[in-house]
Amino acid sequence: MKPRGAATRRTKLSARVTVGRFWIVIVAIAVIAIAGGAFAEFWPGFYPARIVVTGNVRVDRSTIVHAAAIARHRSIWLQNIRKMAARVAAVPLIDRATVKRYPPGTIAIRVTERVPFAIVRRGEESATVDDTLRVLQDAPDVSALPVFVLQGSAAFVPGAFLQSNDAIALRTVYTVLAGAGLTAAALQFDRYGQVEATTTGGIRLLLGEPANLDDKVRLCAAIVAQIVAHGRNAKTVDVRAPSTPVVTYATR
Repeated sequence: MKPRGAATRRTKLSARVTVGRFWIVIVAIAVIAIAGGAFAEFWPGFYPARIVVTGNVRVDRSTIVHAAAIARHRSIWLQNIRKMAARVAAVPLIDRATVKRYPPGTIAIRVTERVPFAIVRRGEESATVDDTLRVLQDAPDVSALPVFVLQGSAAFVPGAFLQSNDAIALRTVYTVLAGAGLTAAALQFDRYGQVEATTTGGIRLLLGEPANLDDKVRLCAAIVAQIVAHGRNAKTVDVRAPSTPVVTYATR
C-alpha cells in the first residue's frame, strides 16, 4: 500500500499543475477583454455618426434628438439607451420611446406620439390635453377639439397630468356622451357645480349632478334623436330631473 501522505501530495501537485496550464489562457482572455473594452470606448467608428428618428409627426426631429442628449464623441456602447428613451418620453407630446444601437455608429429612436383629445381652459389659460389629461402644448387658435372649462385660473404646465376632480369629471361626461352618439363641443360646470354640455349641433344639455349620468345621457340621446327626426330646432334639453325632462326650442 502507498503511504497516505504521498497520495495527498500528488493530488495537490496535480491541481497546481492544472491551474498552471490554464493561467496563460486566463491572462489572454483578460487582456482581450480589456483591449476590447478600450476599443469599444476609444475607436471613433463607434461614435454616433447617424441618428435615425421614426414615428414622429407632431414633434420635429430636432426636439427629439435634443431631448435624447446623445454624446456625439462617445461610443454608442457606453451610452445608456434606457435613459435616452426616458428623456425622449418626457417630451409632452411623446407617449413612448425606444432607442436601439446599430453598429458601428447608428442610434435609432422610435417614438409614439400622444393624440390631442381636448382643449382645457381655466380663466385666460388654455392648453391641449390627451385622453389621459396630460398637458401637451398651448391650445391652437382654431380647433375642432371639445373644450373643457375648468374651475380656477392656474396655468397649465406642459408634461403635467391634470388630476383635479372637475377635469376628470368632464372627461367622463364627454366619454359617456360620445358612447351614446352625442358629440360635445364644450363642457363645463355651472355656478352650482352641475354639468352642462353643448353638442356640436348647438343643443345645450343640462345634465345636473354627475350622479346617474348614464341614465340621463341615454334620456338625452333619445330626446335629441326625436328632435332631429322631426326637424325641430331645440335650444336646451334639461334632464336635471330625469322624471320630468324639459325641452326648450329656439324662437324663429
